[in-house]
Amino acid sequence: MRAHFAIIGTVSVLLAASNAAVPSSASVPGLQVGTPNKRSLRSYNMYDLDQEDTESEEERASINVSKLDDLIDAKKLDDVVDPKKISGLLNAKKLDDLVDAKKIDELIDSKKIDELMDPAKMEAALTNVDDQISLFSKWIATPGTEKAVVARLPVNTPEKLKKNMPILSKFNDFRTSYHNNQQLNDWLDTKMLDELLNRLQTNGPGALRKNFAVWNGKNVPSKQIDDAVAAVKNPLKQKQYTAIKEYYKMFIDMEKGKAKKAAAAAALAKH
Repeated sequence: MRAHFAIIGTVSVLLAASNAAVPSSASVPGLQVGTPNKRSLRSYNMYDLDQEDTESEEERASINVSKLDDLIDAKKLDDVVDPKKISGLLNAKKLDDLVDAKKIDELIDSKKIDELMDPAKMEAALTNVDDQISLFSKWIATPGTEKAVVARLPVNTPEKLKKNMPILSKFNDFRTSYHNNQQLNDWLDTKMLDELLNRLQTNGPGALRKNFAVWNGKNVPSKQIDDAVAAVKNPLKQKQYTAIKEYYKMFIDMEKGKAKKAAAAAALAKH
């Protein structure tokens, strides 16, 4: 033990001597240096990341590592940091378990599912459509989340059936209608509306003009789109598709306005 303290003392003396020998750099604004012998902190910016390693010796630790062996019994130092001895102080298996990435992920996922399946939110989802959309859309956010939620709603006993079936039944309807295509009328289905919604969200209303022009050219009334959206079984999708039907109404009104202006201009040209 005395030898170990002697080693530590020797290294401390070397470090102290090294720091004393290093000249201080320019001070950083707003930073007060405690003693004149201690170096100020250097200010870095992103430009430094692109530079080659041009540090002066002042920027490096001034201890010559190769000379340490002359002052320290290397064998004794190796004994102090022997990995086998460290392992003897720690239970490596338990430590590995604590930092195992897979187990951490499982804990995080479990906590996330616990939050998503808050009883109060589930109760609200049974009676309020907006609460149901909010909750169920999170439940289907990823395939893993969806499976985990269903696994938490077993119905294999009469007690569990009574408790879980109401919310599970609604969720099953929700996810089935969300994942599967639904034919809404003779020519329109949810797949087409999904494509239009994606264009709208990606590029804005202008991306729907060509489709709207085709619909309007075939004299498709806005009410037909209204009825189609109303027939969508999935409440989340139904709410999302509302933007499409509203923009189509605006498009029709805009085209009617253009037609009136054109007719007025033609009438003036005749006189």
